[in-house]
Amino acid sequence: MTLAALLTHLRTTSERGPTAAGFGVASAARAIGINRRTLFRWEAGTRSPTHDDLLLLLDAYGANGEQRVEAERLRRAGVTS
Repeated sequence: MTLAALLTHLRTTSERGPTAAGFGVASAARAIGINRRTLFRWEAGTRSPTHDDLLLLLDAYGANGEQRVEAERLRRAGVTS
């Protein structure tokens, strides 16, 4: 899995089922104080979030420990798309 795919998955799906996280791109971006185009680029794999931005996003999405470790591993490896 790529970081882009993982971020999209976390935004649109949760343990409680599809869209239970309750975020569209615009609302997820607002939740962490970034531009929606920035989040779109992360999910498209053309850009990668900073460590701090990634942590904010994972918090907003309610990511579990395993998902957090995988997201950071992918970000460090530069596996975006």
